[in-house]
Amino acid sequence: MNLDIPPTVLHYGGGDTDESNRTTRGGETAFMNMEPRPNDFLSYECSIHIDASPARVFEVLGDLGSSVDWAGSGHIRSIDKMTDGPIGVGTKYRSSEKITMSYGANTEILAYEPSQHIMWISKPVGEHVPYHRWAFWLVPEEGGTRVLHSVRAARSRGPMGLVQRLGFFFTKPATTIPPGMDRTLQNVKRLAEAEQPVPAGS
Repeated sequence: MNLDIPPTVLHYGGGDTDESNRTTRGGETAFMNMEPRPNDFLSYECSIHIDASPARVFEVLGDLGSSVDWAGSGHIRSIDKMTDGPIGVGTKYRSSEKITMSYGANTEILAYEPSQHIMWISKPVGEHVPYHRWAFWLVPEEGGTRVLHSVRAARSRGPMGLVQRLGFFFTKPATTIPPGMDRTLQNVKRLAEAEQPVPAGS
């Protein structure tokens, strides 16, 4: 399923427009950061309803360091936070991943609003290729949360583009990324809806 995300949804259920357009690194809004670009070869969106509050859902997906638990691709073997301080715009991660062969990947958060959205970029370490852009959007819906997951996957130009396309022949991102994202949402739903342990002494 390929969904166009309308601006009304990107305003997080009709909330304050100033909040939804809060700027990110580089002065762009989160919506601007996810607009299609000429070198994108894949744009995909999927969504799911989760019977949990936006705050609870964000507990599951708001720290990319936990993506090993919910990423539906199955490629992420481990991921570590590389920057100090609380999670937010500018937080960086380094992951160990495997598709046909093992590689490392760099990730950086570009937009971050707890209980509303998180947007990040990632690419293999040391590769002269553009970053892929990823995002989750959380919208209150019928006592729960509608979660939208989107990607803008980019290709290189020139000689590196030929090398990248050769790699795509083996990794087949156009046919593997969408079902992986669908599985991601199923995993997030399962984790967010799971019964939470009662704190000791309560």
